[in-house]
Formats: sequence, C-alpha cells, structure tokens
Amino acid sequence: MLTRHSQQNYENKVEVRNMIAERLQDLGLIVKTQEFATNGFSGTNIISLLPSKHYGTSSDTILVVGAHYDTVESSPGIDDNGSGCVATLEIARILAPLKYNLSATVYFVFFDEEESGKYGSINFVKHYLIPKLKKTSAVFVGSFVIDMVMHYDSTPYSQKLPTDVKQLSPYVNEWMDDNLHRGNFLGVLSRKNTGDEILSNALHDAWNAMSKAEYKLLPLIADIPWNSKKWRKWFLSSSYCRSDHASFWNVNTGDANYSLPAVMLWDLGVWRGKQANCYHRQCDDKSQLTNTNLTFLSKLINAVTAATLNLVAV
Repeated sequence: MLTRHSQQNYENKVEVRNMIAERLQDLGLIVKTQEFATNGFSGTNIISLLPSKHYGTSSDTILVVGAHYDTVESSPGIDDNGSGCVATLEIARILAPLKYNLSATVYFVFFDEEESGKYGSINFVKHYLIPKLKKTSAVFVGSFVIDMVMHYDSTPYSQKLPTDVKQLSPYVNEWMDDNLHRGNFLGVLSRKNTGDEILSNALHDAWNAMSKAEYKLLPLIADIPWNSKKWRKWFLSSSYCRSDHASFWNVNTGDANYSLPAVMLWDLGVWRGKQANCYHRQCDDKSQLTNTNLTFLSKLINAVTAATLNLVAV
C-alpha cells in the first residue's frame, strides 16, 4: 500500500486527490481546489460545497465537514486519515440529494499537509473561509473535523490518555475508571463556552439516539480561559490541538484574530490498543478494516449526518 505524502509518494497523493474530487463532482457538488505554499510546504485543498437555498446571499449560513487526506511518509494511513476521508465522502453522498434545500451551505473540505503542520486547514480558514464570511456576511455554524475515527478496542485497559487531557478535562478520569479504560469510544474535543458546544451537543444527541450502545461517545471539553493569551498559547500546543480543528480555533489574518467554532472527532488511537503501535507506521494498513472497526465508523457517519441535518435542516 502507498502513502499520500508530498516527498515520499507525490504521484499517489495526486491520484487520490483526483479520485476524491471526481467523486464529489459525480455527487453534483460544486468542487474547487485551493493551492497554497507555506513555510516551504505546498499543497492543494479540495473544497466542495452543497449549496443551500440561501447560497450566495447574506441570509446564508455555513457549516464545514472536513478531513485531511495526506499521510506521513512512513504510513498508508488507513485510520490516519483514510477513515476521516471515507466518512466525509459518505456524509456528502447522503446529503447530496438535498442540494438547494437546506438552510445552510455545507462545505466538505479535504485538507492537505495536515501532517506537516496543519498548513492546509490554516490556509483554508485564513484565505478562503474568513474572506468568504466577510464578503457574503454569512453566519458560520462551525466545523466537524474528522481525524482517525475507526479504531475500536473494547478490551479492558486498552486505552490510555495523555496527562494534559486528564488535567483539562478532569471528569474523564472517573469516566475512564468506570469504563475500565476500554478504547470503545469516540472522543469529541471542544472548548467550553466558545460556541463549540452547539456542534458537540448536536452530535451527542444524534449519537445517543442510535443503536449499538457499546460504541460510546466521550466529550472531551477543555475548560480554559480562552481570552487569556498565556493559556491559549499553552493550549494550542496541547493534545487538544493535534489536528485541523485547531486552525478554526485560532485564526490570525494579520489585521485581526478570530476564533471559530469547531470540534474534532477522534478515536484517540495514538494511545489505543493496536493503533498505539501503528500510529504513523506501516501497520496502519488494511488490517484495520475489521467488521468491528467498520461498524464503529458507520455509527460516526450516521451520527454526523444526523447532527448536520439537525443544525442546517429547513
């Protein structure tokens, strides 16, 4: 299996990018690309949108569902982040028939160069989304960022948590003890009192309304004083900010600073079962495609779809 890395296997990344764009076009979505170059890294984001009935007017609202499609040079990236890409594509397929019928335009974005430093999402938010919001006066609902969402392990003591997560969300310690530290949950990373809760609450309601109760949901809510520069600087280097959602949380356009609602959906595989040994390695491969893992992924897809509809339905 091949990586999707600019230096290691650029041709394969281009092929995957083209496949994603063609699939989105086949669904009838409006598809664009955004090329960027930052700190010596160049890449291409895929930006597709399902226009609402208010598309292009000041009455429109915008919601983003996104995932990065690149990998590190040493890994095929089935979980990281093939799982997020598949989820985003499938959510787009389910919602595509609702073109021009929803109250909000839904953007399905595939970020490049996340593994190099979140450069794709930084450029999307800074140079595409913020200018779009300014130009149209559209309201931004928020972003579901999907990154590593397929690895499931119900074995007791298969899940560890980093120290900063346990510090910033201290209630998880008791939850993990009661759950015997199983890796049988999806983590939802958000901040307290920032607008992120609109997204996390919608997902929580959708998840809990579905079957397969053995697949759990764990909100990981960081309670920090977001307006404090000191706290924000430390927090942005923490385990809460490992993926593209952090590019929405902290935006500096040069003339202003913005903080946009976003949540990250994550299996915490970096510290979970087999994936803890396969993260960013060659064994993040097709062996991940078990019935259990795929059922876990399916529940996520259905929950995010339902949460999106609850947020943007007519």
